[in-house]
Amino acid sequence: VRADVAVIHGERDAVVDRADARALASELSRRTCSETRHVEVAGGEHGLTPGPAIAAALLAWARERGLAR
Repeated sequence: VRADVAVIHGERDAVVDRADARALASELSRRTCSETRHVEVAGGEHGLTPGPAIAAALLAWARERGLAR
């Protein structure tokens, strides 16, 4: 199964370091058949709450992948 994957990370996450989130995305890409990207949510913390910032980040990711207009 091939599926695009977004590793969603809040820019102000005090639990998971940005470098670790990017490393996770990189490792998933390397070990699977999927295209994996680190998607950072502006102003987001570790416990991301669904809202406009997450929607904007995911929409930008989906547009980049050709999955949305």
